[in-house]
Amino acid sequence: MTATVLASSGARAEDFSCDNGALVKDGTLCQFFRYYAADDKEQDPRVVQQLGAESGQSIRSIAIIVAIDHYGMEDSDLPPAKIDGDNLEKFLIDGQKFDEVIVLRNEDATKDRIEYFVGDYVNSLYALYQGRTRVLFAYSGHGTRNLNSGGSSLVLSAATSTADLPHLIPLSELNEKLHQASQANFQVLALINACYGAGVFQSADAGGNPFITSSRGAHAMTAGSPDELVWSRPGQTTGSIFFDAIIRGIDSGDADKSNHVLLANEHGESFVVPSYIVRLGSLLQYVTEKVQDLGINPATKKAYGFPWLGSVMASGAPSEGAFFFLAPQSEKLASAAASKSPASILLASATEVKSQLGTSFSFPSGSVNSVPDHPGLKVFNPPENYAVHGIDISQWNKVDWRRLSPKEVGFVYIRATATSGSDKAFSSNWKEARRRGFVRGAYHYFGVCEDPKKQFERIASVVKTSKGDLPIAVDVDWPPLLDKQKNCAAAIGKERVASNVETLLQLLEAHYGRKPVLYGNKDVFNDLLLGRSDSYPIWFGERDKPAPEAKLGGNRSWSLWQYTERKLITGISGLTDGSVFHGTSQEFSDFLAGPG
Repeated sequence: MTATVLASSGARAEDFSCDNGALVKDGTLCQFFRYYAADDKEQDPRVVQQLGAESGQSIRSIAIIVAIDHYGMEDSDLPPAKIDGDNLEKFLIDGQKFDEVIVLRNEDATKDRIEYFVGDYVNSLYALYQGRTRVLFAYSGHGTRNLNSGGSSLVLSAATSTADLPHLIPLSELNEKLHQASQANFQVLALINACYGAGVFQSADAGGNPFITSSRGAHAMTAGSPDELVWSRPGQTTGSIFFDAIIRGIDSGDADKSNHVLLANEHGESFVVPSYIVRLGSLLQYVTEKVQDLGINPATKKAYGFPWLGSVMASGAPSEGAFFFLAPQSEKLASAAASKSPASILLASATEVKSQLGTSFSFPSGSVNSVPDHPGLKVFNPPENYAVHGIDISQWNKVDWRRLSPKEVGFVYIRATATSGSDKAFSSNWKEARRRGFVRGAYHYFGVCEDPKKQFERIASVVKTSKGDLPIAVDVDWPPLLDKQKNCAAAIGKERVASNVETLLQLLEAHYGRKPVLYGNKDVFNDLLLGRSDSYPIWFGERDKPAPEAKLGGNRSWSLWQYTERKLITGISGLTDGSVFHGTSQEFSDFLAGPG
């Protein structure tokens, strides 16, 4: 009967059922569960949202803590590792509300047990949760390096020397276990506080975004580089520098005070909602700053080593997302969000969000532009959360195309024409962008009072597009910025200006076979072209004031968002405009393919 129940639940028939409900390969492993929650435990809506679980679907957060403070080797005990183990256990159970917390200390942390829990155990949960799981592996203890092979290992308590191979876990083997876990679980993170810990990175796994919390990802974050020792603070009775900073930064919320969402409703009202989530990219920055604050290590007379972060996805695949932690839903974080978006209405709680917006408290964190099933609620996540970033340039930007990188610049819009004629640098910029493999697009600065047919003829004579180019864009300023344009607009009236814009857009669509992109600020879409621009992709230009106001009305969201005019890009002298695309890399490819 027991075997039948286990088999139907997705476990193996030979698994042992612990008193707490955990299914393990033998009963001796039950003692290592410091906490195990039943599936009917109420889940934090932030975790549910990020994992994309629907109503009735179970999710799981599992942590494996390995803390080794006592060693058989002479003078090798590590008191901070014991404190790390204690602190991590409390942090993950009480603060982060993990569903399972497994703790292996000292002689209990054998190679077989570590490999079982990080490998077979967490991967067997796929049958139950269909990948709606996130796994955290945390290690605090000694690390060593084999001078002959150059490989590094974690040192277990029973090791009699750093060459005692049966009691070492090569980081190459741990890397393989993490690769396997990345295939069966939504998110995986290894936190390693050990000398030479960055040896866990076996290849240059590139790509991904550690600020996106609602996509799959697998990372390791280590206390130092592959070839350096990791130090504790002398004379201190605390945990390690690494784990103390991680826990303090997350518990206080200081590790990610800029993670908030801007939203705009159909009336053009802007709201700011704190996410109360700590992103892995922000956590890395915080820990780096805390290490920097320590100054010089008295033992080495040099700076302490800085943390490393890298992907450990299987087969070198990019980590499109990354692990996250829950921040306190505190007044401090709410105030930080309000201060960065003073023109927006602060909604600091689930009750306020439901009352004002009629939706749940948690919003998609990645490359999105609206709330699912609520197209009138436009989403502006922190720019770093978006997968595709781009810039726009003109003759006023000095560009060294040899230094510009497609990895940093996902697309570039190049000014082609304006009221004064052609941009002097367009021809060279246009050719260089194509030659060097950049996704390019051309834009025209709209003349408020110039005949739209003449503007079209100028654009068509200058801009010859190719397959893979972005749709042509029209930049409209309203109210006009230049005195001549202001006077002209006042003379002919707003309706005539709007009609001229429409005429130009129609002519461009007929000529290029794609709907052009329409660039403008809130006054363009909420006033000048209200009700007239609904069929064109929106490039929303709301930049630092000190933060974007994001007051985009109507029921259509944006395709591109120009969020700053102060972006620093390698290869461009001075600052330039920065924009993001609203979707994933695949959605960007679809956007390029058209139709517009």
